[in-house]
This record gives sequence, structure tokens and C-alpha cells, in this order.
Amino acid sequence: MAGMGKLTGTGCSDEREPMAIGAAPGSCGAVLAGVRALGLPAVFEVGGCVRDELLGREPKDIDVSCAGADPQELLAACQAAGTAAPLEVAGVLVGVRLRAPWTGEEGVEIALARTEVSTGPEHTDFQITPLPVSPQIAGLPLAARAGHPSLRAAIIEDLGRRDLTCNAIARDIATGEIIDPHGGQADIAAGVLRAVSPDTFRDDPLRCLRLASRIAKDGSAPDPATERMLAEWAPQVTSDKLSAERISAELMKILSGPHSAQALRAARDWGLLANVLPEMKPSIGFDQRSAYHDMATDEHTFTALEHADRAGMDAEVKLAVLLHDIGKPATAKEGADGRLHYHAAPDGDPLWESDPARAQAHEDAGARLALQACERLRITSAGGPQPRDVAYLVAHHMFSEERGFDRRDPAKQGRLARRFLARHGERRAFQLAALRECDLHGKRSAPSEDPASLKAFTAALRDARRHPTTLKELPVSGADLAGLGLKPGPDTGAILKGLLRLVVDDPEMASRERLMPAAARMVLKACGGDAPQAAQVVAEAKAAREARRAARAA
Repeated sequence: MAGMGKLTGTGCSDEREPMAIGAAPGSCGAVLAGVRALGLPAVFEVGGCVRDELLGREPKDIDVSCAGADPQELLAACQAAGTAAPLEVAGVLVGVRLRAPWTGEEGVEIALARTEVSTGPEHTDFQITPLPVSPQIAGLPLAARAGHPSLRAAIIEDLGRRDLTCNAIARDIATGEIIDPHGGQADIAAGVLRAVSPDTFRDDPLRCLRLASRIAKDGSAPDPATERMLAEWAPQVTSDKLSAERISAELMKILSGPHSAQALRAARDWGLLANVLPEMKPSIGFDQRSAYHDMATDEHTFTALEHADRAGMDAEVKLAVLLHDIGKPATAKEGADGRLHYHAAPDGDPLWESDPARAQAHEDAGARLALQACERLRITSAGGPQPRDVAYLVAHHMFSEERGFDRRDPAKQGRLARRFLARHGERRAFQLAALRECDLHGKRSAPSEDPASLKAFTAALRDARRHPTTLKELPVSGADLAGLGLKPGPDTGAILKGLLRLVVDDPEMASRERLMPAAARMVLKACGGDAPQAAQVVAEAKAAREARRAARAA
């Protein structure tokens, strides 16, 4: 893994050279100091927060494990320090959430060292057993139990239930000693993801996706033995065996990472991607036989995603990139040139009349599949976008406004950009431009689709934002139309849209003085000429024009 530097330090439980770890930074350090002051026999910082500190990152959360105390003793120690809420699973007290002056609003979760066995598809479907206090120290006061060998043995057993060696590391909060029974530090330094045990993925198949999300975040890779295990357990990661919300949460984490393309390409190789997104299965290895593509559909998609990663695009755009071409296999049509084509077949084409699904454009078929996938995975519940928003981007990713854009005159460039903003809305317009950028970087482009044209188009979109492109930006409202004599009804919306078209095409119309006469003419037409107020505005505007003309002539 890049940027690790030389490993230094002491206290590693194996013989490999350990990594240095300092005091936890910022508020985390205050939390750990408070936990240490609870007087428990042994408390350890564990899991992802230790991993992040070893990587030089400030952890988002602190995970703490306690050994040498039974559940009631842990609860009592926490109640003496603040507000303690018991954490129970299936009626078993497994830890405490403590809120104290030094924890912040969220508090800190202190879990008992334990064993876990998966019993079902949900994240709560585990048989959890807190490790018992050794009989040799059970009768002693809590503080007197510190340093007993059973405490170290307990945390080592607890670490054995974790998924990857990089997450199976503990740090004794009192002494700073690193406990690393599975060689996690060396694997972190090497950028290797290694399963802790052969049962890692059997206990919770969702860990296959979690490993992919770790790749997406760090650019690391599994060792060969772990890859074989991933291929074995990937078939278990489906929405009929695991909850859709758990799957979509991990998928969004993958798409949020800077190495999402690497992670999803690996997930494809394990057979995981086709299980999570069966809508993508026909695209895997699909030969596009296109003049513009020399890669299979899935490789084109991953190459496009690599660009999204490099450009730091957000997870919503990346999700659209991932799904943008899934309609191609179902809509491929062989042309006279022997190549496959993916546009809509002409109406009445006898070749495709009997196969209306194949006659569709790939973007339309893809939008339906994208909607289906996002709804099935309940992607919004995981903080993802609305399914219809993703489907919209897929449906419109073949827009043509940017083609040859840099060769158009400036007036036409501005008009096209404003129309695009008005049609799609600002957010979607820029998302579509980002999606097209990724698409272009994943294929051989036609001359009219060169990146320079898209760059010019995107710049024109940014410039166009200073002009009105939405109804709410118009200087004329529905109330103004009513004041001109228009009765409430569908004509109001139609006229406002007509006014917006005028303003979009000619920004100089975006003043009340210029737009009210145009509105009055539209109202007169809608009312069949029976709108005295509108007629007066039209007459006044005409008189003002004639006066200006006379003044210029004089």
C-alpha cells in the first residue's frame, strides 16, 4: 500500500516488525482517556479504528472491547461515569453505550469480548456469547484483575471472530501495546486483505461485499486463498438471502471510494457482481462489435468508472456510470455493416416489428433495468439516490448537444447550454455531463464526440447558470398572468413555460419590462382577445416602441 513508510514500534504479539501507533488524535484521544479511567480490568481499542490509526488516518468512530468484567460489572462501571444504555442482542447483554461529558452526544460503545456465530441473513442474526471472566480473578475487585494473562487471551479470542486481519488488531488503552495475532500490520503495510479464518465468509457472506468496499477505499487486494474463499461464498450474497438494505449500504460504500472500479472489477471476477446486480449479468463479457468500442461492455464500464474515480465524482454519478450500458445486450441489432447497433429501430422496421424489446434504444431499456435494480436493492434506504434519478441519467446519457460544440458560434453555444439546463435542471445537467465524460474516456470516440467538445459544453453550462433557466427565476409569475385577466387553469402553466422558452433563447428578455408585454400577448391569445388588462399592456408596449423609434428618427 502506497505511503506506508517504514514500520517501527514495539509490542506486537507476532515476530513480524510492527507498525508505530501514537495517541489517538483529537476527540478520540479524550474518549480513550475517559474509557481508561473507568477502572475496568482491560479495555482495548479494536478493529477499524486501530487500522485507520496505523494508516495515519483519524478514525471516524472508536470501537472499544472490554475483557475481565462480566456484563453487570461493565454496566455498573459505566453507570458510575455517566448515562449507560445496555446493548442487548437476543436478550443477551453484550455491551454498553456510555454518554459522559468526555464522549460527546453520540457516546461510546463498549462491548464485551465475545464469540459470534451467524444464524441467519440479517446483521442481527448472530448467536453472541460474552467471554466469561476467568475463575482465577472473578472474585477480585475490577482494578485488581488488570494484567492477568486471561485478559490477553480473551481479546485474542475476540479478534478471531473478525473478518480480515487488518481489522483483527487491538491496542491496549492502558499500555499502548498492539496485539496482532493474525499479522494484520504486515498485511496493511503490503496492501493485502486476508481472511482471519476459513469460516470468515460462511459466518456472514456480506463480508464479501465489505471486502470489496475495503478495496474501493484503500486500493488493496485479497491474497489468493482469500480470493478462492470469495469465489466460493459470493453466490450467497443475493437479496433473497441477505437484506437488500445491507447489500445496498455496501454497494454505496464501494461507489464512494476512490478505487471503486478496481473493487467492482474484482467483484465481477469473484462472481459477486452478477449476484448483487443480476441486471448486469448479460453485460459481463458481452462483445459490443461496435465501431466505437474495442472492449466488452463490462470492461468499458469499468474503464469509465476508473475515470470517475480519478475525477473524484460522487457515488450517484458512479452508480449511473455502472448501469449506463446494461440495456445493450437486450437491444443489440446487427446492421448491414456486420456490426451491432444499439439505437432505436425505425418505426415500422419489419426486421424488428416482432421483437419490440430489441427494437428499443439501449438507453431506454437500460433505464428500466436501472430502475428495477435500484428499487429491488432499496438503494435510497442506504443513503443512495432515488431510483428514478439514476434511471433518468441512464435514459438521457446519449444526449447530443455537446457534439461538435467547440466548433459552433458563441451565440448558439449559449443557447444550447441554456436549453439543456432548462430541460434537465441544473443538478441533472451537470451529472449528465459528468456521465458523458466518463463514457467518452471508456471508448474510442467518434470525431463529433471528442473530449474538447464536451469540455467546451460543460464550460458553457457553467456560464449559463447566470441566466434564468427555471420558472421560479422568471420575473413574471402566475399572479401577474391573473392580473392580466387570465383565469386559473392549465393556460397559466403553458404561458409561463412559453415565457421561459423566450428567456432561455434570449436572456435579454429576462426583465419584467420586456417580458410583461410578451405575457400579455399570450394571455390575449389564450382568452380569445377578451382580456382588457392584457390588451392595455400590449397597447402601452406598442406605444413605447413607437415613441423610442420616433426619438431615434429625430
